[in-house]
Amino acid sequence: MRSDLGLYLVADGVGGHNAGEVASALARVSVTNFFEATRSDSWPDSYRSLLDLTLEPPAQRLSAALRKANADIHAIASTRKAQAKMSTTVVAAHLPAGSS
Repeated sequence: MRSDLGLYLVADGVGGHNAGEVASALARVSVTNFFEATRSDSWPDSYRSLLDLTLEPPAQRLSAALRKANADIHAIASTRKAQAKMSTTVVAAHLPAGSS
């Protein structure tokens, strides 16, 4: 939970899969880092490809953060044997300041 970012997240490694605890921790860190990097309206160019312009801005930000986390987890899972096939579930909410 990062109320200063309006970010609330629970990640839990998928049982029976390799390194679920690693995947869930990585998801949390990746999403939090994304939110910290996109505090302003000016996002780094490397994140622009993650945008879904059919969504409202707060949903765009959460969707992009989850896509980034998925890519990060996949990159590690595909390059490290100890983390092969790791996965996690994520439930997240983004409640920007001033939202009701």
